[in-house]
Amino acid sequence: MAQIPDIAFFQEGPGVRNTQYTNTGVKLLNVANLQDGVVDLSTSERYISSEEAYGKYKHFLVDAGDLIIASSGIKVEYFEKKMGFVNQSQLPLCMNTSTIRFKTLDPAILNMKYFMYYLKTDLFKRQLESQITGSAQLNFGPSHLKKMCIPLPPISIQLEIAAVLDKVTSLIAQRKQQLAQLDLLVKSRFVAKGQSRWMVAV
Repeated sequence: MAQIPDIAFFQEGPGVRNTQYTNTGVKLLNVANLQDGVVDLSTSERYISSEEAYGKYKHFLVDAGDLIIASSGIKVEYFEKKMGFVNQSQLPLCMNTSTIRFKTLDPAILNMKYFMYYLKTDLFKRQLESQITGSAQLNFGPSHLKKMCIPLPPISIQLEIAAVLDKVTSLIAQRKQQLAQLDLLVKSRFVAKGQSRWMVAV
């Protein structure tokens, strides 16, 4: 087991006020942008001026490969959906309130894909629940993460675990897509049959 601060850098987003929002500039990364395990910037249109982003908030600018998680206003049961990695194409991007970013301190010691999958486990969630404030929703920050641990096998094992879970995640997504297509097929056949019966009756 390793303490999270010993193997990963993490940082909570600043409290950017509504009065600071602009229509152009550098996009702000919000909790709303974390959807189903990915960063989706199409779900919000909040920006901050380039002057503030590269000045006052320079140290909150996100890097490609950063893992972002929501830290407020979420429930344990769907916590794993409120996280995702930032892509190069999404930059420049500035953090906002209720988000925390992670990056490995040493890629030879911690693989971030492995770390992401660990954050989705019941082990991590139990640690969260023992530390969170608030009743029905999660509200936590760096002070809580500093007290948490993570199983840390050799990097080769981490990479193997991450690869297996990537494959499983892909298969689950494919199966969900197939089920959705089957559901549409059933509905369309039901409608078609209903229409043919109506025409016969007429």
